[in-house]
Amino acid sequence: MDTGSVVGSFHLPPGIVLSGLARTLRRAGYLTGPCAVSRYECLYVETQDGRLAKEGYRLSVRTAGRVSVWHLAGPDGESEAPFEGERAFRSLPPDTMGIPDVARVLAGSRLFFPLLRLKVFAQDTSLAGPSAAMFSLRAERILAAPPWENWPKGSWPHGLLAVRLVEGDPDAFLHLATYLRDRLGLPAGSGDACRMALQALGLPEPGAAAPSHLRIRSEEPLALAARKVVAQQVLKMRANIRGTLEDLDPEYLHDLRVATRRFRSALRLFVDVVGPSRCDSLRAELGWIGQVLGRVRDLDVFRINLQAQAQRLAEASAIAGLLVEELGRQRGPARDALVAALTSR
Repeated sequence: MDTGSVVGSFHLPPGIVLSGLARTLRRAGYLTGPCAVSRYECLYVETQDGRLAKEGYRLSVRTAGRVSVWHLAGPDGESEAPFEGERAFRSLPPDTMGIPDVARVLAGSRLFFPLLRLKVFAQDTSLAGPSAAMFSLRAERILAAPPWENWPKGSWPHGLLAVRLVEGDPDAFLHLATYLRDRLGLPAGSGDACRMALQALGLPEPGAAAPSHLRIRSEEPLALAARKVVAQQVLKMRANIRGTLEDLDPEYLHDLRVATRRFRSALRLFVDVVGPSRCDSLRAELGWIGQVLGRVRDLDVFRINLQAQAQRLAEASAIAGLLVEELGRQRGPARDALVAALTSR
């Protein structure tokens, strides 16, 4: 059995450190090993549609002192590879030197973008259970910031305890998890440090499904279902606005436009629930921004199609190249209008 895949996470309230947990666990019959301490900064990267996270992987540039490495964590464990280049990047193609093969394959043709920055103070120790099961414990204190903002001032507000069964019966892991939750009062975590920090900052996780409170159930009244449908599209629009403003990838603009269209359609379907005057006002606003989005998106599609055709035109490919350049010149003013629209009231 692959016991290394049996993992759990818990939130660490302020003031709780690994050494104090270890003393409590020793009184409960566990044996703890020495504690190793490390500090590092972490820049998580992801594709626009969250292809790595969907498969259970996290890719980051981890820096300790002056040394930076690619760090990949996933269902099969963790690995590192040398990082070459500047950390202040806007996007990276998947074939960038040093990116682990697994991440490269999962990304396909999608670019990697900075997702989140963390400062981490970590403590690691081993744990032997009464039934001879072996565990690894990792306590992390985390300071988080979006890639485009400065570090917040003050204490390290977020804490996470990760527990992994290294060897032994999975029932022993359930016993330890129950003890941490019920006897020590540690709230169960909703994921890894990256997900916890994104939630705390109110940032969407790329490609994530609608949160549970917005999922529609068959027994719900129509008015509640309508609000959830609208809220889902609002979340999708918000998740793609910054990528569109920064012009990171045409897919941000595409997904923003799709969410806008679906939002308008939902308002048309639920006009009797939401109210005609309110629906008309919102649909007019969405129609306006949809037209602005469409002008840039259409040019993007034309350019992509022309670039694909140029590869098959041999000597005539220069003509396609000239057309691509002309579309690029037209895109500049259209994009300026889009940025002005997205940043307006």
